Amino acid sequence: MQNFNGDFEELARLMKWSWRDNREQPLEYPQPFLESCFRQPQASLDFAPAIYQDGALVAIGAAFPRTVRYENADLLLLLESFLTVAPTHRGKGLSSRIRTEIKTRAREQGLDGVFGFCVEGDRMNQVMEAFVPAPGQRSRCLCSIRFLALPLPDRTQVEHRPHVGPYELAKPDTFEQCAKDVLPHSDFARLWTTDAAHWQCSERYRAFGVSVSCAHGNGALTAYRMSSAGDPENMCGLIEDVLWQHLEQPQRAQLITKFLDLARANGVKLLLCPLLAYADLTAFHHAGFRRTRRSLNLYLTTWRDDLELRPVTAPYIDVT
Repeated sequence: MQNFNGDFEELARLMKWSWRDNREQPLEYPQPFLESCFRQPQASLDFAPAIYQDGALVAIGAAFPRTVRYENADLLLLLESFLTVAPTHRGKGLSSRIRTEIKTRAREQGLDGVFGFCVEGDRMNQVMEAFVPAPGQRSRCLCSIRFLALPLPDRTQVEHRPHVGPYELAKPDTFEQCAKDVLPHSDFARLWTTDAAHWQCSERYRAFGVSVSCAHGNGALTAYRMSSAGDPENMCGLIEDVLWQHLEQPQRAQLITKFLDLARANGVKLLLCPLLAYADLTAFHHAGFRRTRRSLNLYLTTWRDDLELRPVTAPYIDVT
C-alpha cells in the first residue's frame, strides 16, 4: 500500500475502465477534473492510498477533509470518494483494504471519522450493508438521498448574461454567508472556510453558479459540469448548493431562471439536484424539475465513543 503517485491520466483511464459496468450510466472523470479535486483546500495524497502491480495502478481510494456539524459537535471527517478497482483485480479484497487504510490514516491523523455515499442497488452499496466495523469503530447509514432532474432542450443560440440585474456568478463571500444561514436548518451540515468557498464557487473544474445580494436577502446556487461516459455523450450539471434561506419564492424563481440560462450557455443538457431537506425546493418543482429513481445512501463511520449515531433528515453536504 502506498500513496497515489499523482498520475491523473492513469487514474482517469482506470476509473473509465472500472466504472463502465455500473448499473447507472457513469460520468466521465477526466484528468483536469481529478487534478482539480486534489487542489481543493486541505486535500492531500496522504489520504489517497493506492495499490500498484508491476508499476500499474490497480486499486485506489481518495478521501477529502470536511468539517461537519453533527449531533452538536463540529467533527473533522474524511469524505470517501473515487474508490476504484481494476476489473482484472476484483474479488481479491482490494476495495476493503483501501477503505480500511483510509480509516486507519484518518484515525492516526486525529480525525473523528469517515463518511461516503453508495448508489442504492450497486455492488458497493451491498458491500457497505455487509460491512462489519473494526474493533473500536461504529458505522451507520444516516439517510437515503433522492434526486430531482431537469432535461434542458437544445438551444443553439443562448445569450450568456452573467451580470444581468443584481445576479452574477456565485460570489464566494455571498456563498459563505448563505451557508452559515443553513446551519439551524440542517442536522448534518458542512462548515466552510473562505478558501474552500472560493474553490467551490469558481476554482473547481467546470464550476458554474449564480448568487444575489439585494434588499430581499442573499442567495446562491452552485454546480459543476460533467460529461456522461455513454454514447451519445451528454453534458450534465450537478447542483451542489441551494442557499436561499432568506429569499422569498419570487426571488428564488428569478435566481433559478438566471441559473438555467447559465447552464444552457455552458452546454448543459441535464441538471441533477439532490433532494436535501435543508432547503425549500418548491421553486425547483415550479421550474420543471422532477423526482428520479436515483438514490444514494450516506454512511458514517466513527471511533468517537461519545458520538451517538442518529439518522439525519436534512443533511447539507456535497453529495458525490
